Amino acid sequence: MDELTEDQKIGTCSWCHEKKVLIYKDTKRCDSCDNRFTYCEICEEEQFEDDHCRHLFWSEGYGWSGSGTTNTDYDSIKASLLKLLQFMPSGFAAELRTAILSNEFRTFTIGSLLRIDCVELEGFHPSLKYSKKLIDLESSDHAEETADGYNWLASLCESDTAEANALTIKWIEEFLK
Repeated sequence: MDELTEDQKIGTCSWCHEKKVLIYKDTKRCDSCDNRFTYCEICEEEQFEDDHCRHLFWSEGYGWSGSGTTNTDYDSIKASLLKLLQFMPSGFAAELRTAILSNEFRTFTIGSLLRIDCVELEGFHPSLKYSKKLIDLESSDHAEETADGYNWLASLCESDTAEANALTIKWIEEFLK
């Protein structure tokens, strides 16, 4: 048996129900189960790896990322987002920047489709205008290198993710220069 730390005790895991294992005192979960959860700072609650909020995603190269956590490799996300913008048609980055600046946009995914709605800009739906390209990109040789950028965009929303939105605008402006 592993050595106890001050934040652990022997008990039954509240998730897998294994008995007489090292569990964390605060979560009452064993290490294996505890690692399957992460905290979203936007939703202000724990999220399970297989059923989590939209503010978080699993980055293959890093781990939990997204606007809902500060535990993000921003350099990696930025590189992936810039690659995504590079492969999208002209106009996408500027329209995306405008939508984020409006503070009245929402992102969500429907299958592989990233949808961005902007209330203030009537008729602005880049997902509809650029959906074929996004779908093609997802199944292209560039899918892996653009996935984190795509997932980052999907984690953004209105004013709830203000810091992440500002960072994204900064990256888009660097791209547009």
